[in-house]
Amino acid sequence: PIRMELLMLLSGMLVSRGLQKGIENYHKGKFKSILYPYLIWSLVMLVLMSARGLVSGEKDSHDVIVYFFKIIIGVPSVTWFLYWVFVFFIIQPWLRNITPMLVLPSVLVLSFILAEIEPLLISDGLSAGVSFSTACYCYAFFYLGDYIVKSGVDLSEVVRNKCLVLFSVLSLISLSFLMNNT
Repeated sequence: PIRMELLMLLSGMLVSRGLQKGIENYHKGKFKSILYPYLIWSLVMLVLMSARGLVSGEKDSHDVIVYFFKIIIGVPSVTWFLYWVFVFFIIQPWLRNITPMLVLPSVLVLSFILAEIEPLLISDGLSAGVSFSTACYCYAFFYLGDYIVKSGVDLSEVVRNKCLVLFSVLSLISLSFLMNNT
C-alpha cells in the first residue's frame, strides 16, 4: 500500500547527487532519463490501446484524443508516476531551500483540497484514478527524501533508536490501514 510513497521518497533522495553535476546537466539528465521514457511509453500505450480499441469498435477517435490529452497533463493510467517524478525533479531545486515545516503541510493540505474539488472538475474518464491531489501527496514524500539527504541524516544511526523504529512501524501500519480503508 505504500509502494508509490517509497518510490517518491527514494527518488527525492537522488536530487542532491544530481545537482552536484550542475543545474544544466541536472535538467538535461531528467529530460533524457525520465521525460523521454515517459513520452515513449505513453505514446506506445496510446498506439496499442487505440489500435485495439478502434479495431474492436470499443473506442473511437474521441477516446484517442482524450488519452493524448492525458499524456500532456500527466495522467495516463500506466506511466503517470514518470510524469510526476519528472515534474518533482524539475521544481525541487527551487523548493528544496524552503523549510519542510512550510512545504509538507502546504502540499498535504493542497492534496486534501484538490481531492474534494477534482471530482467536480475532472471526469472519471479523464483522471483514470490518478490526480493532481495524488501528485501533491506524492510530492510530500519526494521532498522529504531530498530533505533527508540534504540535511545529512544518517539513516544507519536513526535505525539504532528502538523507540523511533517502533514509532515508524506503527506509523507504517496506520498509514497502510488508512490507505486500504479510505
